[in-house]
This record gives sequence, structure tokens and C-alpha cells, in this order.
Amino acid sequence: MAPDTELADTHSIPPLLRGRWGLVAADCTSQRGDAKGLMTVGPSRLQFYESVADLGRIESIAADAVTAAFAFEGEGQNWTLDVTLATRDAGKTLVRTDRGADAAPGPLTYTKCP
Repeated sequence: MAPDTELADTHSIPPLLRGRWGLVAADCTSQRGDAKGLMTVGPSRLQFYESVADLGRIESIAADAVTAAFAFEGEGQNWTLDVTLATRDAGKTLVRTDRGADAAPGPLTYTKCP
């Protein structure tokens, strides 16, 4: 994926990818704090149920995708993963693909929370 010269800020996660994303519908609506599949994407941070990941070096970026190194911290541990976040349907779903020693075994597909 080639860098997109249309992006206003090539040092942060593209706006189309930001927001609240759930692996299942209940992740978006839980009021009990038990939304274990909720991921909140900000300009430079991913927030999960029990961890956070700060944006590091960006490998590639476009209006609908980013691949970058992220420094994770949670439950007293620290680790680094290369993460790709991508949407191909105007921001309705987000696919997260991790690479590295602690990576998820396959892509995770999230749905945008209302």
C-alpha cells in the first residue's frame, strides 16, 4: 500500500479508522464494563478491555488503512506488534491483522459502534 498524499496527517491513524469498534454487537452496548471485544481507535492509541497500544513507526498509510508498530501495555506486561488496520467498506467494518511473537492467530473483524 503506497502512502496517500491526500492525507492531512501522515503521523497519526487516519480519521476513517478512528472510533469505537466491537467484535460483537454487545461490545458496543455493554453498560457493565465487560465489553472484552471493544477496541477504541484514537489518533495515536488503541484502547482495549485490559490494554492500550501506542502508535510507533508507521510503515504504510492510506485514507482507509495503516500498518504500523504499536507498543502494547496491559496487565503488567509490555510487548510490541506490527498492526494493520484496514476498512474497505467506507468505515463500516475494520479488519485488524497483527504480526509478531504475541500476534493473534488470524485477522479480527470489527464492526463500527453507533
